[in-house]
Amino acid sequence: MVELISVVADGLAIVEAIAADQKSANPRLDRLDDEIVGALRKIYFTPDGVLSLLEKIANGEDVSVEEVERRLPQFNDRQWHVARALETLNFDKLSSRREVSLRRAEHLNQVRYGKVNIRADIQRLLNYPLTHNKRIKADKAAELLAKVRELNDQIGQLEEAHNFRARR
Repeated sequence: MVELISVVADGLAIVEAIAADQKSANPRLDRLDDEIVGALRKIYFTPDGVLSLLEKIANGEDVSVEEVERRLPQFNDRQWHVARALETLNFDKLSSRREVSLRRAEHLNQVRYGKVNIRADIQRLLNYPLTHNKRIKADKAAELLAKVRELNDQIGQLEEAHNFRARR
């Protein structure tokens, strides 16, 4: 997996680039921003989802196979919603719209790839105890948790930059 740091650019630079890109207050841009905000909110790792399970494992708490078996299907079931949201952030789709600069499309696409990679890593990590009947190592969970938090921070910054309603 490509490291998240190399996939997602520095959050401050992303927000500055998008803010500079949004000088116009035209309705087409507002609709586009609404689509992007909706997609970013759907790909955000929520605290009550798999993130809490990763935190438990990273903190060395004992997590049963039954708990993993209960959480993993919920995580997997969200894949369809996540996939639709990720399509919204696709570089080719965004760069074909004149309201979107290439830089902006690239930043959003980088977040898209970060989400895809981290989701796959989470699935592999959580499937490990089910297929090998072994505990998940706390350091592996902590490493993945750090990547999730980094991505969530990037998503939060981008969402804030695109969410003109929240800035009112």
